[in-house]
Amino acid sequence: MILEKVYPPTDIAILRKTGKVGDNQPALKIGPAKEAYNKMQSSFFKTRLQALNKPQKTMNMENHLQKFDDEAQRQAEEANQHAAAEAEEKERIKQEIRRAQINKL
Repeated sequence: MILEKVYPPTDIAILRKTGKVGDNQPALKIGPAKEAYNKMQSSFFKTRLQALNKPQKTMNMENHLQKFDDEAQRQAEEANQHAAAEAEEKERIKQEIRRAQINKL
């Protein structure tokens, strides 16, 4: 909520006549709080906060499963290396067979 000024700009003519700035202005009246609005704002804030923060149960489960994810990643890398080594070995065997056939001729 933006607060408004309580006093209007100083009227120069009144200031010259009386020497006062006009202190008799009433203060700005602040209305009563709207309960329904406050409840909705509070509930919206809580839901946004819950969306940003993970529950502790989820965090514990992620920490528990992290070692299994790491092992799965390690095994996948090892399988890729093994497949590459097999492909390289097959290529080497083909090259040897070609050389042997060329030497026979």
